[in-house]
Amino acid sequence: EKYLDGAVGSTGGIVSEGDIGCAVVVDGSISCFGAEGGLESMRTIGAGGFRKIFANTTTSRRFFCALDEFGEAWCWGDNLRGQLGDGTTEDATTPRRVETEARFTELVLGDAHTCGLDGEGAAWCWGYNGNGATGVGTFEENSLTPVQVATPQRFVSLAVLGGEATCGLNAGGQWWCWGNRFYLAEEGVAAEPGLAANLTSSRLAAPNQVTLVSDASGQAHWWGDLYPTIDLVVVTSPRPATLPFQVSRFAQAVKDRAVCGDTDGQGRWLCADLLWLWYGNPDDDSGSIGARPLVHGVP
Repeated sequence: EKYLDGAVGSTGGIVSEGDIGCAVVVDGSISCFGAEGGLESMRTIGAGGFRKIFANTTTSRRFFCALDEFGEAWCWGDNLRGQLGDGTTEDATTPRRVETEARFTELVLGDAHTCGLDGEGAAWCWGYNGNGATGVGTFEENSLTPVQVATPQRFVSLAVLGGEATCGLNAGGQWWCWGNRFYLAEEGVAAEPGLAANLTSSRLAAPNQVTLVSDASGQAHWWGDLYPTIDLVVVTSPRPATLPFQVSRFAQAVKDRAVCGDTDGQGRWLCADLLWLWYGNPDDDSGSIGARPLVHGVP
């Protein structure tokens, strides 16, 4: 089959163990694949008309969302905290329409909350809000339908850090964030957006519990919680990321879970999985992902 877009969900959740992938087929329907049982057993779902798909990749609560050709959001999977936005906390095995008149250009999915960017650059969030991740000005536990984030800021893109913080990038290159501020290398939680001093670049990635940014010269810094890796390291202040190349981009094809650098300007990219950047052994020839950066592409 031919696909328009794809996303990979996290391990665990309301279905059997193992990663799940879902993709938008060229006819606008959605096909899911992976381990046996649950969501994975569905091959084509929805009535069609879908164009983009999104997954949460930081938690055992697996859920997906998709945008149709009109910008309407549809979600399915785990819904314990109302992250599907349909006004309930009932799980769904097929897409349910998010209950809002807002139309979105982009969605980001956290541990148990979802945020969307509308055509005017306003952010809307729904789901778990115990740490302020929906940015609505309170710490009420759940928001079952979308509520506009309490800020006059308008954004060009959104990101979720560590599954519990949400950030928006404005046209001036500033990141405004809300939720668990640990993932901003700061303390406490915030119910409304505030300027994030440590996020000084539009290059931002957030695999699992780690945040990584790079500046205009390609120098990268990271912080966060590497648990449950073998190092069990918690870093609350930015540290340089030791890499054999400058960070010129984060790989969108794997939803910001890899970092890549252009090695020769001829289409060859050196890439490493972000989860292995800090404990992968560069002398390890066993083939472990990220232990040795891999060259992708053709000259």
